[in-house]
Amino acid sequence: MSVFLLIVQVIYLMLPGIMANSAPVLFRHWKFADVPIDHGRRLGGKPLFGPHKTYRGFLVGIISAIIVAYLQQMLFASAFFAKLSLLPYDDINIFLAGFLMGFGVLSGDLVESFFKRRAGKPSGASWFPWDQLDSALGGIAFLSLIWLPSWGILLTVIILALFLHVGIRHIAYHLGINKSKW
Repeated sequence: MSVFLLIVQVIYLMLPGIMANSAPVLFRHWKFADVPIDHGRRLGGKPLFGPHKTYRGFLVGIISAIIVAYLQQMLFASAFFAKLSLLPYDDINIFLAGFLMGFGVLSGDLVESFFKRRAGKPSGASWFPWDQLDSALGGIAFLSLIWLPSWGILLTVIILALFLHVGIRHIAYHLGINKSKW
């Protein structure tokens, strides 16, 4: 297998998670369920997670991941997309896979946010490399409940997460979606 194909396959595998991570930002103007998950609670004078981690974000993130996973399953009938697919879309509960990926990505981000607040980092501040790895590791960890990636795939996810996160943040900054490049 070529390195280029593996990179494309891993990006395709992570698309539901990428969408789950992007959806809360894309739908931030919706007021539905715009309630912080920590309900403003504090620990040691610091927020548990912060005001940007909301029920709305979790809901739209998970729903977005399920939709993308479902679309990937539909595309699996095509030889081109079957070659891109690492998941056995014809032999997997796609709604569960999408849910696990979305829930895992958002949970990884939530855990990272908890520790980021403990470290005294404000919401939106850079915290390398955890900002880049939290979601990817959470997504893969939860997805591994129904599908085990190889070590090569796991390593590729980690390396790509480091680079793609920075690239996506820069693009979102230039599109006016994020307030900072990093």
